[in-house]
Amino acid sequence: MFILNNITKLKRCFSPLGLSLLIIMLNSELFALNDKDKIPVTYQHIEALKFSNAVQCIYQDSKGFMWFGTWNGLYKYDGYKLTAYKHDPDNPNTISDDVIVAIHEDKHPIESNKKYLWVGTRYGGLNRFDLIQESWTHFKHHPTDTTSVSNNTILSILEDSWGTLWIGTGGGGLNRMDRENGKFSRFGNRPDLNSDVIICMCEEQQAAQESKGNIWLGTDRGLVKFDPGNDRFIPYPCNSDQYQTYAKGPVKAVYEDKKGQLWIGMRNGALFQFDRKNEKFSLDPHNPVNTNLKKRKKILSLYEDEQGFLWVGTDKGLYLIKKESDKTLTHYLLTHNPEINSGLNSNIILSLFKDKTDVVWIGTVAGINKIDLKRKPFKTYQKNFSGSEGINHNYVKTILNDRNGDLWIGTWGGGVNFFNRKTNRWSYFLDDTPEPYRLSSNNIHTLYEDSKGNIWIGTDNGLDKLNRRNNTVFHFYHDPNDPNCLGHNSVYSICEDKFGFFWIGTFTGVLNRYDPVNNSFNHFKYSAQDSTSFPKCHGVFAIKEDSYGRLWFGTAGGGLVLLDSEGTGKIRFKTFKHLSGDISSLLSNTVYSIYQSKDSKLWIGTKKGFSRIMPGDDKDVDFINYKQEDGYIVMSILEDARGNLWMSGSKGILKFNPHTRLFKQYDQSDGITAGNFFWGAGSKNETNSELMFGGTKGLLTFTADQIKENTHIPPVALTSLKISNQEISIHKHVSLKTGKNSTDYWGQNNQILSESITYAQEIVLSPQQNHISFQFAALDYSCPEKNQYAYKMERFDEDWIHIGNQREATFTNLDPGTYTFRVKGSNNDGVWNEQGASLKIIILPPWWATWWFRGILFLFFVALVLTAHRLRVRHMRRDQQRQQEFSRRLIESQEAERKRIASGLHDSLGQNLLIVNNEIQQLVLENEQMEEKVKPILSGVKESINEVREISQNLHPHLLDRLGLNKALESVIKKVSKSSGIRIEYELDEVEKFFDKEKQIHFYRIIQEALNNIVKHARADKVEIKIEKKRKYLYTIVRDNGKGFDIKKVKAANHSKIGLGLANMQERARLIGGKFHISSNPKEGTRIELKMPLSF
Repeated sequence: MFILNNITKLKRCFSPLGLSLLIIMLNSELFALNDKDKIPVTYQHIEALKFSNAVQCIYQDSKGFMWFGTWNGLYKYDGYKLTAYKHDPDNPNTISDDVIVAIHEDKHPIESNKKYLWVGTRYGGLNRFDLIQESWTHFKHHPTDTTSVSNNTILSILEDSWGTLWIGTGGGGLNRMDRENGKFSRFGNRPDLNSDVIICMCEEQQAAQESKGNIWLGTDRGLVKFDPGNDRFIPYPCNSDQYQTYAKGPVKAVYEDKKGQLWIGMRNGALFQFDRKNEKFSLDPHNPVNTNLKKRKKILSLYEDEQGFLWVGTDKGLYLIKKESDKTLTHYLLTHNPEINSGLNSNIILSLFKDKTDVVWIGTVAGINKIDLKRKPFKTYQKNFSGSEGINHNYVKTILNDRNGDLWIGTWGGGVNFFNRKTNRWSYFLDDTPEPYRLSSNNIHTLYEDSKGNIWIGTDNGLDKLNRRNNTVFHFYHDPNDPNCLGHNSVYSICEDKFGFFWIGTFTGVLNRYDPVNNSFNHFKYSAQDSTSFPKCHGVFAIKEDSYGRLWFGTAGGGLVLLDSEGTGKIRFKTFKHLSGDISSLLSNTVYSIYQSKDSKLWIGTKKGFSRIMPGDDKDVDFINYKQEDGYIVMSILEDARGNLWMSGSKGILKFNPHTRLFKQYDQSDGITAGNFFWGAGSKNETNSELMFGGTKGLLTFTADQIKENTHIPPVALTSLKISNQEISIHKHVSLKTGKNSTDYWGQNNQILSESITYAQEIVLSPQQNHISFQFAALDYSCPEKNQYAYKMERFDEDWIHIGNQREATFTNLDPGTYTFRVKGSNNDGVWNEQGASLKIIILPPWWATWWFRGILFLFFVALVLTAHRLRVRHMRRDQQRQQEFSRRLIESQEAERKRIASGLHDSLGQNLLIVNNEIQQLVLENEQMEEKVKPILSGVKESINEVREISQNLHPHLLDRLGLNKALESVIKKVSKSSGIRIEYELDEVEKFFDKEKQIHFYRIIQEALNNIVKHARADKVEIKIEKKRKYLYTIVRDNGKGFDIKKVKAANHSKIGLGLANMQERARLIGGKFHISSNPKEGTRIELKMPLSF
């Protein structure tokens, strides 16, 4: 809890945009509604950042990580966890000292691809940390080296607008570093520099761009101006005799505000303002920091926020000061309260830093505090224990904003609190107030204003009616002997209907109707015999008359109830309950609140979410239900000016847009510290649209239009890599195979990360390293626990996987291949960084699945196939050669046999027949009378001779032997033409010289077979034969105009004579080295081509 004390306030004001945006987060203080001397301030005490000692300096790097320099090491923070960097004497790649005094990131590194963090230590000199390689370089003082840093105590680091790095030391003066060679130029032991202890530095931001700005140095002897262009130091002692005493001594902080004024914080507690134009110091006596200077208050840090408040960190707390004019000052003091262990964790403020998300970090001797300047403007009012006016009890059970604009607050234990907004005065109605102003009880359930302006108060001990005209209270109690009295003393809800009757809901489920004319009560209870009776329940939490004049009752366990008189005057009730499996039924039978929005829709808050109904004349009602996946108890519902619904419940405040149906949840991290909210404890101030909800820790108020969303797009960074649940770092050698030793997959050392996982672009893993885990962070520190994340492993996940506020992704059994892991994140208000962070992942295949192994395997397979093919071809060729040899020998044997038979027929049988013929003719000559008798015999003998000759010629063409190939071809052509009547045209080149005797018979048989096939099958009347020599080839073409045929069918019909004839021609063509081709189509004739090389 912050305790804000108005020390000297010349002008009371409430900063609407400055500190009014700061709302208590973990602890809250109740401020009276009319108390303008105090303002609510956001404060979050981060438990995870409780250091055992002081936080001396704070910095945020360009990536977005926070760095804290402590007296016990350097720490990096991503919003969730701390990473420590400490000195290890056995490891040179560590920081040189654990006492951290200054931090700065190099804005002009000598290498553009480098990111350096400069760290000044108390005893170990200057350190340079490579953020990408996570390596340390030390720069220490060496007595014999005048180019080394002048002292190992580094108190301040400044990089000016020209990129020069200045180092302030504790005993060696000022140093200028040449980052290219690591050499230092020293500015110490000079008469114009009054001290060698440079505590702090500040560069003038108002300097001209073409010239170097002056650097103001805070030393242990006062303020010094350094002109780097001329290497000149100008000491500035205070020129005011009145404050000369306080201007001496160490300057702990120098800060230039937005107006160009310098603020100088002294260790003795004085806060000077220096006018650089007039070179004049001033010390405002009205400034609370400068009061009681003799008490030795120390100023340790300075910072100015966007609203012009100067934050002054002292050893007595944190001051916030804003100078409105010369005589007008607004200020607040933020301190630690050790009695209740709240507020700042310490009053000794060592460092202040505002990050890129408008979070102010406060370093103290006890750790870290943070204040979010853009936190939601939720204000929590609680009991003021100081005794001043305000709420007298923190249990705010019910709230009423009446027609006059005044506020009524019913508490559980403190009676009724009344705040008159016109007079800004509080009044209290209690059970110990004398009659007629006494309440029946200090435990208030509900408040209600009737049509006449009277206030009805439902307590746990009766019903009270407060007359506004005289503030007198009239009581209604339950009397078991009076049937017309109140049904029960514990009154939960009240509502006046359009007829002037009052409906009172009580504990145990008794519904009462009060008739003010007759001053009597009617009771409505559950009856098992009457289905239209009021349902059985434990209480009536809410009563609402809608704009149609219908009364609705919300019960505890009995569902939602509608009064349905059907115009008969008889009181009947229709009950709507939750039906399991029916999505159009009520969400829960416990109804806490009923609210009608401006568009006449009724909204029902239940134990399991909220529902919407459209009231009208229909007897049946359907519910449209809304609920979050994790459930949400809706206690009270209000509507803002834009039509959004605001609901108090089990998890804070829920905002719902009925048009977009989008939810937005606000909880303790947003500054809501009213505790657990009560049912029905909600009210709207129609004058200023302020919404109010009551809870166990006070009254929560806010104006919906003032709630601004966090628009900062958070950087997203990978923060951790685990393989097989083992953390991987840049300097760790891990086995690609097992992850448990330093031998990799191929027997060599393997370093998975060659740079920090935050900056890494690619990693290579073995096939066994397919169990991978990543951690990541969206670097927005407003409320890290509400940052949202989504990730996707490209080639593995089709869509983004949204994981809420979880920040780890794990993948198991990833197949070898190349992947890209992508993660994106949002801030606490759902503003996403869609680009996010990414990492390329290459998982190597096992050796048997590598490209080179597959290549070798492929080549082996190809070689095997080729070898098998060659063997098969060789075998086939051998078979073919044997077949061809067999065919050749068979044909040759056939030709030889034909020749033998032909010779036998011609020389034996032919000669015998010729002899017989001659003898018969001789007989005829000798005896002419026998001519007629032997004439038939002679004719038969001649015919037999011709047939023998024909057979002999067919078996072997003797003309081929006697006259040659050309004559034999002409003979067979003419003979076929004559015997068949087919006109045969032919052109024959001299061909017999190209063939030996053995080949001539094959060529002759091809022509002969072609002509025989034409005669037998073609039905042609014309044949063309052409045999000609062209270059190195002899071309033979036999073409007819016959009926043609389907070659495929003929070849397939092996039994066909023509098929055998074609095969015979092909085989003979092969034997003489020729290429045989036949083409034919039905009705298109047939063409036979034979191509033979002349060199054969």
